[in-house]
Amino acid sequence: SKTPGFSPTRDDRLDILDNIDLKVAGQNGSDIQFKIKRHTAFSKLMKDAIDVFQQQTGGVHS
Repeated sequence: SKTPGFSPTRDDRLDILDNIDLKVAGQNGSDIQFKIKRHTAFSKLMKDAIDVFQQQTGGVHS
């Protein structure tokens, strides 16, 4: 939904185009949200998702 009277600036539009909002759903029902740059390597995203999962659950990824 749009905010009445809101007009995004050029920087806002570039930020929207340059970033990806991502939600990763775990098998246990937990969700992890990330805001990543469009050019971020997928391997870095996977490592970060695993690290956050381990911190939140105390578990070990296999």
